[in-house]
Amino acid sequence: MAKRTKSYGLNNPLQDVFPVPVRAQRAPTSTDAKFYEVGQIWVDQTTSQIYGLANVSGGSATWSILGPGSSDVDTLTGDTGGALSPTAGNINILGGDGITVDGAGSTLTINRDAEGGFPITPYVVGPSGEAGYTTIQAAIDAATAAGGTNMIWVQPGTYTEDLNITSSITFMSIDGAATITGQHTPPTSGAVTFDGFVLTSATNILNSAAAGSTVFNINNSFIIITNGYIFNLPNWTGEILMDNCGEASTNDGVINNVTGSSDIKLINVEMGAGTGNTMQLNGGGGFLRFDTCNVNCPVNMVGSGEVLFQNGVRFGETVTIGGSLQGFSLETCWMDTDGTPLSTAALVYNSSGDFILTDGSISSTNTPAIDGTGSGTITLAGISFTHDDTFSSSLTLSGGTDTSGSFETLDQAAGLTISGNDIDADGSDANISITVSPKGTGDFVVDVGDIQDTAGDIIATRSSAGGDVTVEATNSDNTNVASRGGFEAAVGGTSAGDPYVNFLISGGQTFTMGIDNSSTNDDFVISDNATLGTNDRLVIDGSSGDTSITGNLSLPTAATQIRVEGGAVTDFIGQATLVAGTVTVANTNIAATDKILVTREGVGASTALGVLDVSITASTSFTITALQPGTPGSTETNDVSIVNYFIVRQL
Repeated sequence: MAKRTKSYGLNNPLQDVFPVPVRAQRAPTSTDAKFYEVGQIWVDQTTSQIYGLANVSGGSATWSILGPGSSDVDTLTGDTGGALSPTAGNINILGGDGITVDGAGSTLTINRDAEGGFPITPYVVGPSGEAGYTTIQAAIDAATAAGGTNMIWVQPGTYTEDLNITSSITFMSIDGAATITGQHTPPTSGAVTFDGFVLTSATNILNSAAAGSTVFNINNSFIIITNGYIFNLPNWTGEILMDNCGEASTNDGVINNVTGSSDIKLINVEMGAGTGNTMQLNGGGGFLRFDTCNVNCPVNMVGSGEVLFQNGVRFGETVTIGGSLQGFSLETCWMDTDGTPLSTAALVYNSSGDFILTDGSISSTNTPAIDGTGSGTITLAGISFTHDDTFSSSLTLSGGTDTSGSFETLDQAAGLTISGNDIDADGSDANISITVSPKGTGDFVVDVGDIQDTAGDIIATRSSAGGDVTVEATNSDNTNVASRGGFEAAVGGTSAGDPYVNFLISGGQTFTMGIDNSSTNDDFVISDNATLGTNDRLVIDGSSGDTSITGNLSLPTAATQIRVEGGAVTDFIGQATLVAGTVTVANTNIAATDKILVTREGVGASTALGVLDVSITASTSFTITALQPGTPGSTETNDVSIVNYFIVRQL
């Protein structure tokens, strides 16, 4: 029998009793062995846990949990809350949202609720036993009953359902892993989104004749339609958006909003197919936006809103713009899907609003490539035409068009039109200059034909440090004497001003040369003034050819000379030989007041030399006579010298 250390009671004999339980504020440890015997009870008053000393060996105690329970597990730890100890010997394991825990015997079973119970959304559609709903419609009905805006997650698979969407719902799947086949009826308000689906239909994807305002958004999806529209919503007013979508349809017009007024935003999509269904858009004062799209069906736009094509839009069929729509197109092209030109007009413009097309190309074999009867102005800048480049004669064009036959600049006020062989300043300004500015050291070159300016000036201006700014006329042919190069300055007649060339140093001297049309004989004049007839320095008589110089005539270079034609009866310089001291020289130009300078060239066979004297018979001749020195009036007949004469007429 175990040793008893204490007994209880009065007037009783000594009795065997169990040791008194140890009551402590902690659980026992292996070191609690020295003062206790096997069977000792230990009560941890902080947790109400009861321990019994089961063994002591080598000074180390082994304590076992006696109650509540029989496990050595002291705590349980979850995602939050830390380590949890039993309360009154019990730890509760309870379910949460969509999860229940069922106990039976010694087993706890954790169950997912029959409906819901998924962390992403309560409305998950998939195979039976793996999702809360096996049909999308059932999930829609549940979400609508719950109210508010909900998300329905559709697991991979094919779902053939004509959906009746009755509330604001976002349908989501994984990158086209779920296919929905059918025609669906949308709600008339709220917002509906499809993200990550393959949507197929023999007719339409979304179909309603109501004038609903629901906002639609189809993202990251792929469309397959046999004959219909993605959005067959002719009276809709809510916004329609598509982003990052593709298509492999037979006949798809994408959107039918012919009498509605939805804003349209189509971004980064490949859409439309065939020519059986035309995209019908009604701006209705709103906004029609195409951004980085390939559009493979005909498009018809009407209304009073704004249109924007930008960032690489390609239309594979005719686009018709009507109503009073106005807008802007940047980096847009018209051509078939395989790069071949359209056989129809690329653009039919029937709008009264203005439209700008810039930095794009039009590939159409139709004549005209741009058709229509709209009264709005089409402004083109940087548009290239790869085939036909004609426009309907009913259209008003402006701006810059790059075609084989014409080009129009963008400026409305100082605009130019280049058409055929003509450059016309046709802007609204009263005075428009035309400037040609080569780059660097480049030249403005005209290879063939003339440069004609019927109004204004032709000016070559450039700052060229260390270089020339020139205007040059070069005929490079060297095979024909009639191959000439020249500059011409002309006026309309004798009652006009002067044809002239002006030489000017800014802030310095000015010289002008040309024909003085105000002079009697239309003299050629060089003047040191901007106006001929003022400060004339050289005048060539237009009738007689006489030349007048204001100022001295200088020959400052050594070995230079004045050369004069002589010897004829009309010349003013010549040579004669005295015969018996005299010679008469015929000259029909001689005047009575002329001055004749004579010198002796050589004496010849002279035996005596006289003093040379001259007498003039006007318009007939002059006579040179050698007079005897000291005997005036006596001819020295022995003088047969050779004499030179030079006639000067005094002004």
